[in-house]
Amino acid sequence: MVENQHVQLWIEDGIVHGIYKKNCIITLEVAKEIVALRLKLQAGKSYPGIAYMLEGNSVFTPEARKFLAKEGYEGATRVALVTTSLARAVIANVFITIDKPPKPTKLFVSKEKALQWLKKADHPHYAQMN
Repeated sequence: MVENQHVQLWIEDGIVHGIYKKNCIITLEVAKEIVALRLKLQAGKSYPGIAYMLEGNSVFTPEARKFLAKEGYEGATRVALVTTSLARAVIANVFITIDKPPKPTKLFVSKEKALQWLKKADHPHYAQMN
């Protein structure tokens, strides 16, 4: 596990997990730091990822959102966003539909369903393992 003042990241069962810490403002500079930290954790390998967007979590500037939707997908094969908050779901849908990430990205209200989607057999990372 690695972390900084904005995010906590770990790899579990072949999936990168990330949770943003409460009450942070994610600017473009902070987003770049987070991606660099994740890439260091991944050590040159690509993984599916899951980002937990909990109530009371961070606020993303438009520049940070755009960066995360493009360059932020380096080393990611697909991404699941998990939230049970209606406000966070709206933000996630804006991210998916407006910012248009380059890799498959879906919103879930259940961690379990997100993990099932990330582990789909047709996914290259898991196809090698099965």
